[in-house]
Amino acid sequence: MLKTVGHFLLSRMPDEALTEALEGLAETYTYWKIHNQEIPESSSPVSIISDAVSGSSYIRPTFRVTEE
Repeated sequence: MLKTVGHFLLSRMPDEALTEALEGLAETYTYWKIHNQEIPESSSPVSIISDAVSGSSYIRPTFRVTEE
């Protein structure tokens, strides 16, 4: 879906703007190509779900702000 929206937006841009759009797209492509090589995919889960433990509660001290 996002690629379709991107194609639609490019088709609506004036010819003068396409060079700038191409430069931005090339920079984004280069960033993600390098970024994906640095961080290999892991087979371990991204997050671990664990049971929360309730701690003791307390009344927080007041925090005063003085504007100058």
